[in-house]
Amino acid sequence: MRTRRTRRSRKKNGKRTAILAAIALSLGALTVWGTRRQPQADTAPLSTETINGFAYRTACGLLRSRGENLVYSPVSFYHALSLTASGASGQTAGELDAYLAVQDGEKPSEQAASLYRTLHSEGEHSRLTICTSLWHDQSVRLKHGFKKEASKQYGASVYSADFGSDAAAEKMNEWVQQQTGKTIRPEIRVQEDDLLRILNTLYFRDEWRDRLYLSETPEPFYLTGGETAEALFLNRTYGSWGFSKGAEFTRASLVLKESGQMYFVLPDEGVLVDSFFESAERLQEVMEGGTSMSGEVVFKIPQFTLSSSLDLKESMENDGITRPFVQGDFSNMTKDGEVRISAITQDSYISVNRDGVEASSFTDLALESAAAIEEKADRADMILNRPFLFGIKDRGVWLLIGVCDHPAA
Repeated sequence: MRTRRTRRSRKKNGKRTAILAAIALSLGALTVWGTRRQPQADTAPLSTETINGFAYRTACGLLRSRGENLVYSPVSFYHALSLTASGASGQTAGELDAYLAVQDGEKPSEQAASLYRTLHSEGEHSRLTICTSLWHDQSVRLKHGFKKEASKQYGASVYSADFGSDAAAEKMNEWVQQQTGKTIRPEIRVQEDDLLRILNTLYFRDEWRDRLYLSETPEPFYLTGGETAEALFLNRTYGSWGFSKGAEFTRASLVLKESGQMYFVLPDEGVLVDSFFESAERLQEVMEGGTSMSGEVVFKIPQFTLSSSLDLKESMENDGITRPFVQGDFSNMTKDGEVRISAITQDSYISVNRDGVEASSFTDLALESAAAIEEKADRADMILNRPFLFGIKDRGVWLLIGVCDHPAA
């Protein structure tokens, strides 16, 4: 049985990095190896089918097992896991590539870099940013090829830090707050056996193209259990507007000022929103399918602010992924023997009000030593006064998918 190295022995090995550290920028206990935020490499065309397929597969189980309310960013998860997969080898790489739906001949980094180049934008009224950072204990010897790919393909900043000090976690927390406009304030803690942490953030902000009108007095929102809560509602009626109707659902979207839209899926009366999550195919149907129609659409949307914390490692294990968490082969990432993924978590936030939408997500991946045709219709009432499904889509990609069970929770 392999014995685990102690923190002291890892620090001793860390002296080998002294020559490199001498030419790096030091910030207290932190060493910055690279700070480029934009991928520099030429990228393959983005496959929205691959990314959205990943979104439906991963969101389905998370939505089924939620407590109350959920916000999830498949884009942030994909980026963090893709960078990890680019450092894997052998059967571990095969298992992660299959989970990411990487096609033969592709690299995990290619779709991630294309995703960044397609989505990243900052306009007068909006902002959509994806940021990645790689943090490693100063004793860890990252392979040059992995570090280069992290910077070149993912635009990742690479930091070397003393994981035995509180300063490392403090710097990580500050980094996440900065990238998410302080909408997420994590409480990252570096564990004794941690070797690397991969952090990814997504931040989205945009305004409604058309003005929404906020009700002056609270109105009832009908909860699943039969109880009611009060909420202020955003209102807008369009005389002629597109919407879709399918089996037990109606879907319509509001347009944002830049290129995105926010979609709302309302279950028919007497239908539970949870019936949408029976399978990835059913979720895709309610988010994309149905019969396209046009006519009068009445929007009545609760003003809400939601946040959620997810265990994505548990979700992967439920999908049958095990090797990266037990005795993974990450020999393309580090020279320091066996490494395994110890945790993957995600915190997300969304606020919907009369001005527009602000949303963010933060994925934290820790590695440790292993020892259709349009038809005409009269009307669609999007009276979202009961639990509903929502999603934000930009340039054909689902940035966030969630459920509002209780707007005031």
